[in-house]
Amino acid sequence: ANNTWRLSGQNDGTTWPSGTPNVGLLQTKPDNVKAVVRFPSKGNMIFVMGSVVTEAWFDTGAQLFPYQRNNQFNIDYGCISPATVAYLDEIVVWLAQNEKSGPIILMCDGGMPKKITTDGIDFLFSQLQTPQDSQAFLYRQDGHLFYHINFYSDNISLFYDVYNDKFYHASDQNLNYFIAAEVAFYGNQYYFVTKNNGNMFSFDTLF
Repeated sequence: ANNTWRLSGQNDGTTWPSGTPNVGLLQTKPDNVKAVVRFPSKGNMIFVMGSVVTEAWFDTGAQLFPYQRNNQFNIDYGCISPATVAYLDEIVVWLAQNEKSGPIILMCDGGMPKKITTDGIDFLFSQLQTPQDSQAFLYRQDGHLFYHINFYSDNISLFYDVYNDKFYHASDQNLNYFIAAEVAFYGNQYYFVTKNNGNMFSFDTLF
């Protein structure tokens, strides 16, 4: 069934048993599981995301299946593209939708989510042709936490400054989407890879 999600074999990420101790069910709405995300700084909490709903689950160590769904709480938005789900510090951010709403960006700290897109950004998103062809990441630089999202087919990139609560457009030198796809911090330097050619770049505000 497409509403299932699975735990791998113990200490073995290459096997995915189909027995009861390894299979969970997305239960709030009829939906298909699109992503399972570890929630940062929340210990044993995970988000199970469908296309129109998100459920919070907790590892209770139960015998039959270790995770239990939070029956008092769910998020009435799912995930358009699993590649847009990003987490850092105490938040998870993703490109969301449900059966009654087009694309928006949600941010959650473990409780009720906050919609961070403005009416202007919502209008921009309503013009997108393929919002599912997207990818995003979170990173921290110079005391600011940024959520960066690329819409590849629609050739648009946006930055969101979490602390200033503001959006910014981004592009490469040809005014196409910004080339960063993933960011890593190593040796006191930020690096990113690009989908354009697979190369790795260093970047900094000094540049």
